[in-house]
Amino acid sequence: MIMTFTATQMLAYASVSAPQNLTVDASDGYVDLEWNSVYSCDHYNVYMSTDGVNYSVYKNTTYADCSVSSLSKGIYYFYVTAVKDADYDYDDEDNYYYIPAQESEPSNIVSATLYTEETYSPMLTYSSSKSKMKIEWSYSSLSAEDCNGFVIYRSKNGGEYQKVTTVSSGKYSKSSSGEYTYKYSQSVSSSPATYKYVVASYAVINGVTYSNPDYSDYSKYYYICPTSLSPQKPTARL
Repeated sequence: MIMTFTATQMLAYASVSAPQNLTVDASDGYVDLEWNSVYSCDHYNVYMSTDGVNYSVYKNTTYADCSVSSLSKGIYYFYVTAVKDADYDYDDEDNYYYIPAQESEPSNIVSATLYTEETYSPMLTYSSSKSKMKIEWSYSSLSAEDCNGFVIYRSKNGGEYQKVTTVSSGKYSKSSSGEYTYKYSQSVSSSPATYKYVVASYAVINGVTYSNPDYSDYSKYYYICPTSLSPQKPTARL
């Protein structure tokens, strides 16, 4: 049977408005999305893409927010649509008719760059005979999904932190407890000085290196190089 629709019937189901003001907040493999509610829609489709071109529905929800979890490092793109489900209704003339489902235009597109952000307080050991500082820290996982390695930053005598070097995640020794220990030695001045070191993980995504060190007090460790003093001659015999 072929169904026809009057103007009144078609107006009974107006176009669904697109969600507005989609925002994203990302950290530690999670993405939280929020947007403005759309009046009279039945649910929302949340679309996700890893290249910004090919999108697929990640999930549908009746709420104006969505959490995406267990994401590995990478760049992710999102948009949301509002959906009005198919339905049946009666027009003014009491004719029963079918209303097809409708999906709105996409919301604004947002993106999130995910990578591990870890800062370590390394143990420091100073060798006065070699004028070297040994920097040591431990990491519990070596998955390339987490990070590609570490960046060592140093501050001398309260100055700004400067990058010392990068250490690949593969250069480790494994302890009996299952942790992966890293060591790096750096030549330093033999004169008295205060050194502060921070080790931060880094990730390479699409050829770009990401690292976000935390220089706050709890994430840095300092060591004061000892002063070599010549013994003084006694002024009197005991």
